Amino acid sequence: MGVFLFWNLGKQDLKSEVSALCDELEVDVLILAECSIPSSDVVAALNKGSLGGYAHLYDPAPKSKFKWFTRFPITRLQRVLDGGGLSLVTVELLGGLKVLIGAVHLVSKVNADDDEQFYEASIAAEVIRSTEVKIGIDSTLIIGDFNMNPFDKGMAAVSGFNAVMDRAIAKRVKVTYKKKESYIFYNPMWNYLGDDSVGPPGTHYYSRRLIRYYWNMYDQVLLRPALLDFVRDGDIKIVGESMGAPLAGSGKKWLCKSDHLPVYARIRG
Repeated sequence: MGVFLFWNLGKQDLKSEVSALCDELEVDVLILAECSIPSSDVVAALNKGSLGGYAHLYDPAPKSKFKWFTRFPITRLQRVLDGGGLSLVTVELLGGLKVLIGAVHLVSKVNADDDEQFYEASIAAEVIRSTEVKIGIDSTLIIGDFNMNPFDKGMAAVSGFNAVMDRAIAKRVKVTYKKKESYIFYNPMWNYLGDDSVGPPGTHYYSRRLIRYYWNMYDQVLLRPALLDFVRDGDIKIVGESMGAPLAGSGKKWLCKSDHLPVYARIRG
């Protein structure tokens, strides 16, 4: 089994909050984006908690968008690729299942229009698929800040992430469009849009646009069909509270020091 947590910290000093969450959720692999905290300080904070045993997976380059930490034996994680808002690492879970974990932090709607986001998503999806083929793996989980909602073109288009809301459709593995095969991701984040969500109805709150959803699901988890049997209800979620205290209200009641909420994934392999 493996527990994964992604959090875009928004360049805030949240090492104490991160440590508390990792203890509470028993996180095995932590991925941070927009993290301005020195990695050594994050490790020190993590290891003051009740779990301990965390180490930093070295950064491949000084300008990497991500910092990875784990309490697995460090030899179980192998970096595959890092750059352009995408980081890929293979992780051997303690049960023996080997998975490809991708962290994403794609271009913001503030800096790009829908077409530019779709273009970047298409490139990332192609890189992920070519990596799966190259290393011979189809057990892939992508987690991070996509800066898109599940219904945006870059997420839903067959030439984007091709991420669908229906497990039964996801089990088809691939679809064909214009004689070209595209491999499917299952996107469970559709389940958490709106008031029927067990937690917050999104991961980012923003209300200063002509077309406004207020809540946006920018931080998401995508799964290849090969992982569906290893994920149960409740294994993918938005983290809306810590130690019983809410992280998010809405609008002026937003409580999180970052402008994004964390997302959590558990693989039972």
